[in-house]
Amino acid sequence: MLRRIAEVFRDTSGVSEMMGSAFLLIFVVLVMATPLKNLGTTISGGYNNLNVKIQQQLNQIP
Repeated sequence: MLRRIAEVFRDTSGVSEMMGSAFLLIFVVLVMATPLKNLGTTISGGYNNLNVKIQQQLNQIP
């Protein structure tokens, strides 16, 4: 099993580069998931706050 894994990493046909790129992409997605979720929550909260303030202003118009 380890020999097969070592052969894949020694392969010069580009498979190891593709695997490395895939692992890097997965790592970046997993690392960035929480900050992106927090950003979405922040934007959503700001939008809701703005919506409430606009509704309050519109309700004051006679």
